[in-house]
Amino acid sequence: MLLLLFAAVSCQVFTCMHDIHMNSELRKSEPESLRNLHDITAALNPDGTNPTNSTNDTLPAHNHLRIHFNMDSINDTSKDNQQCTAEGHPQTKCQKTDVLNQAKRDIIYSTFTYVERYLSENINVTDWARSNDKPCDLEIEVYARGGSFGAKSSGLAFASSSHYHQQSQRPISGTITVNPSKLPSEPQTIESGDRQFIMTVIHELNHILSFSSSLFGKWHPNGRNQTENKKVLHYTNDNGVEISESDYTSYNSTLVPHKYVRSYRLTKWVNDRFHVLNHALIGLGLEIEDSGGSGTAGSHPNEKLFFTDLMQGRTYGPGWLSPIFYNTLLDTGWYVPSPNLIEDLIYLDDKFNTKISVNESILLKPPQRSIPLPYQCQSTSLQACFYDYTWTGTCSLVPWNDPEKVEPEDRNKKDWYNPNEQSLVGQDNMLDYANLVLPWYSCRSTGDNGLKRMVEFEPDYNYSKYGEAFLPNSTCAMSTLQQGFTGSLLSTSRCYEAWCGTDNRVRLIVNGEEYYCKKDGQQAKFSGFAGSITCPPAAQVCANRKLKEIFGVTSLFPDRGPIDGQNLVAIVGNNYNNYQNVTITLGTVPCEIKVYKDNYILCKLQKPDDTTQKLIREKSNILKQTLDTNTEKNEYRMFKAFYVVKSTNNRTNTTYPDSYYFTKRKYDTGMKD
Repeated sequence: MLLLLFAAVSCQVFTCMHDIHMNSELRKSEPESLRNLHDITAALNPDGTNPTNSTNDTLPAHNHLRIHFNMDSINDTSKDNQQCTAEGHPQTKCQKTDVLNQAKRDIIYSTFTYVERYLSENINVTDWARSNDKPCDLEIEVYARGGSFGAKSSGLAFASSSHYHQQSQRPISGTITVNPSKLPSEPQTIESGDRQFIMTVIHELNHILSFSSSLFGKWHPNGRNQTENKKVLHYTNDNGVEISESDYTSYNSTLVPHKYVRSYRLTKWVNDRFHVLNHALIGLGLEIEDSGGSGTAGSHPNEKLFFTDLMQGRTYGPGWLSPIFYNTLLDTGWYVPSPNLIEDLIYLDDKFNTKISVNESILLKPPQRSIPLPYQCQSTSLQACFYDYTWTGTCSLVPWNDPEKVEPEDRNKKDWYNPNEQSLVGQDNMLDYANLVLPWYSCRSTGDNGLKRMVEFEPDYNYSKYGEAFLPNSTCAMSTLQQGFTGSLLSTSRCYEAWCGTDNRVRLIVNGEEYYCKKDGQQAKFSGFAGSITCPPAAQVCANRKLKEIFGVTSLFPDRGPIDGQNLVAIVGNNYNNYQNVTITLGTVPCEIKVYKDNYILCKLQKPDDTTQKLIREKSNILKQTLDTNTEKNEYRMFKAFYVVKSTNNRTNTTYPDSYYFTKRKYDTGMKD
C-alpha cells in the first residue's frame, strides 16, 4: 500500500505496504469479477498448456505480455459493494472525496490504459512461461478497484497477485486498489511533469509481476530449468558473511545485518554501479529494505542505496524506471523486457556526477563513512537542488539525541547510524539517518508536488519575479536571478525551463530568452533581471531527457565578422562525420564549407544580396543588439554568434543566443519585424 505522508520538509512521501490492507473491511467483499477468477485458470491443462478442444486454440501465438486492467468495478459500482457511492457509506465510512465521480474514473481509466499499452508493448513473455496460443495465458488480468482508505489514511494504492501459471508460476492475475481521495487532477503518462501517480501504478503492478516477498521464491532465473536452486533471498551479518533467516531476524548488534536478492543480472548491475572488485563482496546482490514496517521492509530495494528508484519503499520525490525494474523482470525467468524501459538512476551514480567517487564500501559500511562527502549536508541552511535536478532540494537535519526524532531502537545501533557521533543527523530512518539532500518540490509541476507546495510554504511567492517556469522540461538550478532588485542576492534553488541537445549541453530559458551553457557553473544572465543563474551540471540535467539533435559547436573563431561576408570562419566541435550534406548559415549569411573534419570545419561566408543586407540593417533585432551607439564605428555591420532555426516539426522560428546551431539540412533564417 502506498501511504501519503508529510515529512518535515513538506514533501509528499508515498510509503508502500503492498501486501497489507490498512482497513480490514476492504477484504470482506470482493467484486464479482474477482470471484470468477477461477475461469482464467480452469481452461488450462495441469501443465499450463491449452486444452486441445479450446475454442480459442485458433488464435495466433503472441509474444507480448498482454496486461489487461479490468475496470468493471470502477465503471459499475454494483460489482463491488465496498466502493463508495455516497458520503457516509455504512460499511466503509466513506468520505465525500472517496466517491468515484466521472472525472476520477477518467483519470484512472486514462492512466491505467496508458500503462497497459506502454508495458505490454515493452515486455515479452518467455516461451516456457506461456502456452502455445491461448491468449489468456499470455495476459495478466489486473482488477482495478476504488475503495475508502479511511479519513485518517493517506494511502494511495495497494496491490497483490492472486493466481499463477501452473507450469512457470508466473502471476496471471492480481488486484490494484486505489484511493479516490488521492488521485491527481489529470491523467498521467511517462512524459508528464508530475509522474507520481503513474509511477505508483507501475510500482504496484510490478509487485504483481515480479518484485514481492511472496514472489521471490517462485523466480526461475534460468528459465525452464526446473532442477536449479530457485532461492534468491540471502542474509548476511554486518560483515557480509552469510547467515540464516532466523539469525537475521534475531540479529543483536550495534550494527545491522543485510538482506539481498541474489540473481545474476541484478547482482551484476550492483557490482558495476558500485565498482565492486572484492571477491567477498562481488556476490552479495541487491540489498532489500529493512525499515518501514511490515509490508515495506522485505519487498523493496534498500532506500539508502537506491533512493528514487521506482521500486523503493516510497515514491519520494522523483521516481525512475531504473535498471532494477528491467533486471528484475529478466531475472524472474518469465519476461524479456525492452531496454526502452530503462531510465538512469542518477542518485549515487558517479558516471553522471564526476565530483563524487562511489565504491564497494557503500555496501557494508555505515552511510556516514561511505556516502561521498559532496552528497552529505553539513548544515540545515544549505541551499541545493536534488541530485537529479528535477526537484529542488533541502537539508533537514535533526538532533541525534532527540527521542522524538530518532527512534530509541535506532540509537542502540549508533555504530551503524551515527558512528561519527554527529550531533545532527538526517531526519529519515529509511535513509539510515544519512544527512542527504531531500526532495522538496518538483520543478515540473504546478500541482501539489510542485509550485503549489512552494506557495503553501510562502503564500506571497511570485515565481515570475525570479523568471521561473514549472513545465515538464524544467530543471532546478542555483540562482540569484530577480527582477527589480539591486544589492546582494542570495543563491537559492529555483526552477527554469530548459532543454538539452545531442551535444549534452544545457539551454536555459527565461521569458523566452535562451542561454546556451557552454560549461557547468557558467553564470547565465538575462535581460530585465538582476543576478544570474548558475548553469547546472549537464550530465545530471540531460540524463533521462529526450535530446534534441543538433550539430554541436564548442567554439567558433571569429565569433563575429562583417555582414558583407567573404571572411573565413573556423568552427570547432565533435562528431561532424555523423552528418551528411551539411549546409551552414551563420546569422543570415551562407557559409561555404572549405575544410570538413570530424572535429573542425572551415567555411567562407558568402556575400549576401543587397536586399538581405538592407533588411538586416533595418529590422534585425540581432543586429540592433550588436550595433554601437556611435554608428560611425559600425561600418562593417558586425554580427554576433546568434542563430535562428525553423523547426522541422512545428515550423516556428526560435532564436538561440551565444552559439551557432546547425542541422543536417539547411534551415530558414527568418527575420524579426
